Amino acid sequence: MHIRPYLPSDYDRVRGLLIEGKIFDEVWDSQANLTEKISLAPESILVAELDDLVVGSIYIMSDGWCAFIYRLIVQDDQRRQGVGTKLMEAAEAQLRSKGVPEVCLYVTEENPALQDWYAKRGYGGTNRYRSMWKKL
Repeated sequence: MHIRPYLPSDYDRVRGLLIEGKIFDEVWDSQANLTEKISLAPESILVAELDDLVVGSIYIMSDGWCAFIYRLIVQDDQRRQGVGTKLMEAAEAQLRSKGVPEVCLYVTEENPALQDWYAKRGYGGTNRYRSMWKKL
């Protein structure tokens, strides 16, 4: 398995993984948005590639002071094979190399198994927050 930066040619595959994982959002995950994201920060999306096929991806957002990791997704039949762990390790290493002191992520309250997965990797909980957004 190889972890590398996302390329625009990966879009259909990443979109399919996000749909498979039921986390695809037509606005946030549009091809135009992902292309713009990597034009501003080329390593802000990483993909896991196995036998020339993208089997996972992760988004990274950082301003140098704080960072967020989101949209971690792994192909269903590749789960429990270390793909998610490798993506998380690569994202964390990238942030650490830039001197970012801490990283945050969101995990749905309805997914205790995923909460446990993150906890095993050293992530602790905070008070409950509701994610809110507004189109500008």
